[in-house]
Amino acid sequence: MAESEDFKDMLFRAAAKADALRAEGLKGLEGVTQARQAGLKREHNRLSGKLGAEHPRARALAVRLEDGITRLRDLQVEVARAETVAPTAGAAEWVLHGYVRSKDLKPASDLTVSPVDAQGQWVRAMGFASTDARGYFQLIATIGGTGPPGRTGPAGQPPKLEVHIRITDRNRLQLYRGEEAVPVSPGGVEYREIVLEGAAAPLPPEEDVPGPAPEKKDSPPKAGGKLRSRK
Repeated sequence: MAESEDFKDMLFRAAAKADALRAEGLKGLEGVTQARQAGLKREHNRLSGKLGAEHPRARALAVRLEDGITRLRDLQVEVARAETVAPTAGAAEWVLHGYVRSKDLKPASDLTVSPVDAQGQWVRAMGFASTDARGYFQLIATIGGTGPPGRTGPAGQPPKLEVHIRITDRNRLQLYRGEEAVPVSPGGVEYREIVLEGAAAPLPPEEDVPGPAPEKKDSPPKAGGKLRSRK
């Protein structure tokens, strides 16, 4: 058993080192791309002032600038992924972590992430989490081998528990509710990336929701959404 645990620890440290190296390389590429964008923007401004914004040369530079914006956005998402340290869950814990982003993949901060059942009711015993300035959240629920109160399973077996992810803002507007059922098990860790899309919707009064997240400066987007999974 000790050898097995040592091997797992070695793999974990090796993976963490690989991710750190990848993040460093991506940051270098991000810096190069930003410098290139700055040069293109200066040249675009110069040509637009001299030849007009609709001149073919100016329009070609505008297209390259737009492509660069998309490339920078994707690089920033990859840097965040590479810098994310995978949490560990204790034998009686379950962890849900990941990122919430707006439609244009910018971090969505100051939002509440909560587990709900199939009827849309907050599983209060599992708590909730808030997104930070990076759009990152981490929920750690103590569940043991029996699940939240009131959950029972077949005789001699731990109950099977699944939840759905719901995201709300400070005004009790639902920005996202996942259709995918997320499995919950002692010692389990689930990673999700959620992209908000569409329109927000007010929750019915009877649906239980956590209290608002702490005040932050960033304004969250008002959106519905889609989910990207990555374990």
